[in-house]
Amino acid sequence: MLDTFGSFPFDWVFPTDNSQNSDLTDSDTSTLFKVLRFAKFLKILRLLRALKLKKIFGKLEDYLQLSMTFNAILACMRLCFLMICIAHWFACIWHLIAVFETNDFPNTWLTVTNVENADWNIRYIYSIYWAITTMVTVGYGDVVPITPIEKVYAIICMLLACGIFGYIMNRIGSIFSSFEENSFEYK
Repeated sequence: MLDTFGSFPFDWVFPTDNSQNSDLTDSDTSTLFKVLRFAKFLKILRLLRALKLKKIFGKLEDYLQLSMTFNAILACMRLCFLMICIAHWFACIWHLIAVFETNDFPNTWLTVTNVENADWNIRYIYSIYWAITTMVTVGYGDVVPITPIEKVYAIICMLLACGIFGYIMNRIGSIFSSFEENSFEYK
């Protein structure tokens, strides 16, 4: 905007000689030119402020880069927490099925692994171990379904866990790929 004022032909619009009956005097015209020069000087000061803003934006980008790293780590932790919560639910139901079936079947996964009389925390560790190995499709085979209901529940868990695990891994991959894209953008 200041360039418009600086390049405007004021001497054509406001002539300096008195022959054209101008309302402006020489002192008024020179004052106008001084104001315009001062406006140009202010523009130079703005450019200097822009250099300071560049430093500020550089610091802000560095901060955002760290913030993006923190957000990526936080998102991965949320996904891991989601996976642990789902594994907890699978494990609790897995243990509940075995407890309810001990009356109908002499052998459940609790009796086969010899933890039916163990403390609740040991049985929970076995249950969560089964749930996580089932969810990540490793399935070591040391805690296996024995009764028909356990086998049906294991099938359901495998189908659900396959989709859940795939979703979580896909989200983690997209978090890292967007993080890499943003890091290349800042460089």
